[in-house]
Amino acid sequence: MIRTGVGNVFKVFMPARTEIIEELRSVLFGSAPIADAVIPPLVFVVFNGLAGLPAGAVLAVLSGVAITLVRLFRRRPTRFALAGLGGTVVAAALAVFSGSAETFFVPGIIGGIVTALVAVLSTVARKPMVAWTSMLVRRWPASWYWHAR
Repeated sequence: MIRTGVGNVFKVFMPARTEIIEELRSVLFGSAPIADAVIPPLVFVVFNGLAGLPAGAVLAVLSGVAITLVRLFRRRPTRFALAGLGGTVVAAALAVFSGSAETFFVPGIIGGIVTALVAVLSTVARKPMVAWTSMLVRRWPASWYWHAR
């Protein structure tokens, strides 16, 4: 006889819940936390509004430098922080040279369009981009993704 009830359902879903929580921790605080990507644009928006375009651009770049230095001092991986810093420098330079704060977000928009195109093309080719990114970021073996059905 199989017993069902809230207790049994809870036991079944606990491993999935734990896995989701661990994944969320990895995204927020792991080797490439989401805050690293959010802080420089947020700093730009706030200080562009408060003190103008040059101040917003400089402080956004400085926030990217600070994030990279924190990662260095904590002996954490810096690959993503350095990539974010590079993107912030390019975005800030474009905004300052164009004289328009909106231009700060053009590299991100272009990156999003390219990512969407690659995702669609990789899905059509039956080699989804999510597998490639997991292989690169998580260093999981390719054989796990490209197994026979």
